[in-house]
Amino acid sequence: MTDWLIKVIAAVFIISIVTLILPSGKIGKFVKPLLSIVLIAVIFSPLFDGEFTIGTQSGSSFASDIKYDENYISAIYDKKINYYREGCLNILEDFGISGGVVKIEYIVNEDYSLNIKKVKIYLSDAVIKTENEHIVLMSEIRSEISEYLFLDKKDIDIYE
Repeated sequence: MTDWLIKVIAAVFIISIVTLILPSGKIGKFVKPLLSIVLIAVIFSPLFDGEFTIGTQSGSSFASDIKYDENYISAIYDKKINYYREGCLNILEDFGISGGVVKIEYIVNEDYSLNIKKVKIYLSDAVIKTENEHIVLMSEIRSEISEYLFLDKKDIDIYE
């Protein structure tokens, strides 16, 4: 970084001296734009050399210096899980079930992706307002939630 700064300052100094010495005739009108291009090239040279690193020390990569705010990530995933929980409750209501409780077990992977492990649906205090058979209804609920959460049906438990 300091080498680059020295190069830019030296280029500005040399270009300033050349501009003062240069006659203002036809040659001056031709050379001044070329000197501007040279200065721009010096300024942007680190981008083409691959030596310029932003916010790093001793050659470490910028991506490895990023620190994630675990509390923020946790809050975002809590909101996402609540959104999924509400969606599951809406599915239950579409089947005529109100007052059910949905619990979603999940983990956050090392790459900060969300992985839903299991969904537990508690219907012991729920009100079921449908005339479908219980077994068919539970199978349909399991299928619908499985599609909604992109989850295998065996990972959805329904407790009555």
